[in-house]
Order: sequence, then C-alpha cells, then structure tokens
Amino acid sequence: MIGCSSEPERILWLNGRFAPLSQASISPLDRGFLYGDGVFETMRAEKGSILYLKDHLERMFDSLAALRIDSLPELNWHELATELVKRNNLCNQVASLKIIVTRGSCQGAGLPVCQSPTVCISAQKYHAPGQEVYQRGWRLQAAPQGFAPPLARHKSLNYLYFMLARQQALDDGADEALILDSQGNIAETSAGSILAKT
Repeated sequence: MIGCSSEPERILWLNGRFAPLSQASISPLDRGFLYGDGVFETMRAEKGSILYLKDHLERMFDSLAALRIDSLPELNWHELATELVKRNNLCNQVASLKIIVTRGSCQGAGLPVCQSPTVCISAQKYHAPGQEVYQRGWRLQAAPQGFAPPLARHKSLNYLYFMLARQQALDDGADEALILDSQGNIAETSAGSILAKT
C-alpha cells in the first residue's frame, strides 16, 4: 500500500493493473462497448472509507449472475478500492468510486460465455450540488415516453433510456426525470432512488 500523494493524472484499475487514464484501453470488440453488455456500481467514499461496499457488491454479483457474466478473477475489492482512492489523492475528501464489469470480447448469439470479462474500477472527486440546490429542492418531471425497462432492476450499461428521460426533463426546465413502471407507479429517477419518509 502507498500513502496519499499528488498524481498528475487519474489512475484506474483495469483488468489486473493500475494505470493512468491515458494508458487505459479496452478492445473495440468488447461487448460492453458494442452492446452495453455489462453492469456497473457507483459508490461513495469518505475519508478513504468505501460506504456500503458489501451491499453494492452483492447487487453487482446478483446482476452478473442474471446476465450470465462469470469467470471473474478472485479480487479483494475492498483493498483495490481503498488503494485506488489513495492513488488518486482522495483520502481526505468525498469521492465517487465506480466499478464496471462487461462480458468482455467474444463472439456468439445471445449471452455467450466469455473467458475474460473486462473489469474496471475508477475514482474521482465527488462534486455535491450547491447549498442552494438543497434548499430549493429539485423539480421532477415524469418521463413522458415509455416506462422502466425490464433491466431496470440491474445497474446495466444499457442506460440510454434513462439518459433520454433526463434530457427531456432538462429541456422542459426540470432537474430530474421520474421513471414510472408499467402500471404508472413511480419506480425511481433517471439517476437515483426514491426514498419516502413515513
């Protein structure tokens, strides 16, 4: 392990090694790039500690199993995430940590078995909304077209529906899009969960 130090460029962990962002690359045949065939988890880190890592990993592995993405190497996720925060000099601030796993590069119809999934972990400083946003709150708009897609229960890389819904909300002067389920009930927002205080 190393201590916090100033790094001139963001450091990622990609397929077994730490690398500067400018040296990180994946194959153009990676199914995550071609089809959005993969999952992600975004976590918060505070003062070097990763919040709810176990819960995020549980959800990620449930989604990977549902999408039949396996053959992941045995990894010490906590150690990797903590080291990445250190290498990016984020120990003493709030950071956003993201894990992306794709099926990797292989051919086949449906959900083929790839022997080497792509695994990437990145970290960056978290930019919280300003105090005025917390005081004012966010204007929400129900997405006018469609409803939560079948993969919505997984944090899949197929995120275009949510991005389109968010952009429509922004175009209409709102801050965020409410995503409805097929029965018209509120399911989530385009980028977050709905929490209700009872």
